[in-house]
Amino acid sequence: MNASNKQRELKLHIMAANHIIGKKSVVQESSDIKSKTYIKLVNKCKELKEALDNNTDIESIGKLLDEKRCLSIDFENLTGIKWRL
Repeated sequence: MNASNKQRELKLHIMAANHIIGKKSVVQESSDIKSKTYIKLVNKCKELKEALDNNTDIESIGKLLDEKRCLSIDFENLTGIKWRL
């Protein structure tokens, strides 16, 4: 992976982290499958964080983790970027 791709990957993860903690939104309408998958994944990560913060039951947490895992795999398959959040 070249430096440009590493910077792009880092930028995507920073934007996602900021969205997950409520600092800044990354949610934008898009018809691009990569963008749609990224947005779904970031929103699922945020949903999981909120569920953990609210002491949601373990079954619900497990379901969210499974959904996040599937979206992470889809994202990696589409972009080649390993999801780190």
